Amino acid sequence: MAHDKLAKLANELGLKTKARKAHHATAHAPRTVAEESAEARELMLFGTNDSSLYHSREVPIIKNLQGKIASGKYDSEKSVALWKYWAEDAAKRYAKEFGGSGTWNVMFPPAARTEVARAMRDRFEAEQRTPTRRKG
Repeated sequence: MAHDKLAKLANELGLKTKARKAHHATAHAPRTVAEESAEARELMLFGTNDSSLYHSREVPIIKNLQGKIASGKYDSEKSVALWKYWAEDAAKRYAKEFGGSGTWNVMFPPAARTEVARAMRDRFEAEQRTPTRRKG
């Protein structure tokens, strides 16, 4: 029964459901910061707490993906590509602010940036599943 509700919600959000039957709701369960590598954790914490990155990258990505959901064209795996742009920009800003012994792409290797992009995708999808409360 719970699987049917999840499948219906995924269908409403336009999420691909072919692989969901095998591992049900845990397919894209949001990961906690503790489950990520040290680089990914640092990048995620920095990026989610940078207000200029939020306004310049995160908000436009969210609006884009919400439009895809509304039109039924949302693809969970393709959304990771958008979040990779966010992760790359966060890595560049981190390197600029804190410097260090390497460049941004050495400080945050592709695997860490992809890990962060997937975590951001998971967070976005979890937020889209949560109904908004209306005041009144």
